[in-house]
Amino acid sequence: MKRIHRAALAGLVLSALFATAACSGAPTAGPSDSAEPDEVTPGTVNVYTSELLTYSEAIDAAFMSATPHQVITAPRVVAAELIQRIEAEQAAGGVQADVLQIADKSIWTAHPDWFLDLEDLGLENYDAYPDDSKWQGKCVATVIQAGGFVYNTSLVDEAHAPKTWEDLLDPYFKDKLALTDPRTSAPYMSWALRMMDEYGADYLKGIAAQNPVLFDSASPAAQDVAAGAHLVNVQGFASNSSELIEQGAPLKWVPGSDPSTGQVTCTGIFAGTKNLDAAKAYLDFLMTADAQSVGCTGIAAGSPLGNIPNCIELPEGWEASPIDPETGQFVGVDDQALVSEALAALGLE
Repeated sequence: MKRIHRAALAGLVLSALFATAACSGAPTAGPSDSAEPDEVTPGTVNVYTSELLTYSEAIDAAFMSATPHQVITAPRVVAAELIQRIEAEQAAGGVQADVLQIADKSIWTAHPDWFLDLEDLGLENYDAYPDDSKWQGKCVATVIQAGGFVYNTSLVDEAHAPKTWEDLLDPYFKDKLALTDPRTSAPYMSWALRMMDEYGADYLKGIAAQNPVLFDSASPAAQDVAAGAHLVNVQGFASNSSELIEQGAPLKWVPGSDPSTGQVTCTGIFAGTKNLDAAKAYLDFLMTADAQSVGCTGIAAGSPLGNIPNCIELPEGWEASPIDPETGQFVGVDDQALVSEALAALGLE
């Protein structure tokens, strides 16, 4: 297989961004002596996130419009690097943010004491929030990234338009398939393991027989498909191709089902927050349909609350790729024998 590399990601943002902002919010003990009992004292919530900038900009503007609070979201850092940053800050005396949004549940499982128990905070929307969108009492799902594939609508005729994972094995796509390398991240590896669990290793061997070109990320793969170099890319999220589609590229993204794959962004509050009232208001806001609808204008994603305006419609019965409750990792990705079997079937080992 050939490989096309993406550009290296930028380095970590500096913790100094929040050095003064972390203390700029109002004290969490309550309103000042001169405030009315029901008056909300404005504060500033500081957010670390692995979400795209367009999502953060949309959510933050809506939150500040709907509440008296301010929000400062640090520039996006990919999940693995964000966890390293948080671990370093904790070792140095405490994390500099109030809220964490991250598409990696391992940090909540490995360090539960770093986060507040949400059920104890009196959050207005927590009890009614879907139980399957709560993770060990520490965070709630606020963004759904469903896995799927994207194809070129100008080059793929209707008779061959893929609708299922198995359609990708059609000889029509021989030498015309772009494969997101499962070795580059846990969500991509989870896709390979899900396919092998559902269809057996022969499915992955069938993908390998299509002689796919490898990409480190689904975003450049979607660009490749839009340019007509290949007909279809698997696996990818809607957000990998949504901007191209908005710009008029002849692409259609299809969410996979039977089995479904994907991940969710989970949001919680650091135990060391200096701005608890503002942090609670922010998390309560994120659990509303209005907020998630706004968020979906900034990123092509699904909502834990169902099919709401602006969010992508998920297949009936959609579920995220399973997570090991003991580790917070995608099931199987730390099983070297299983991973080796999948990679061997794909011709990658």
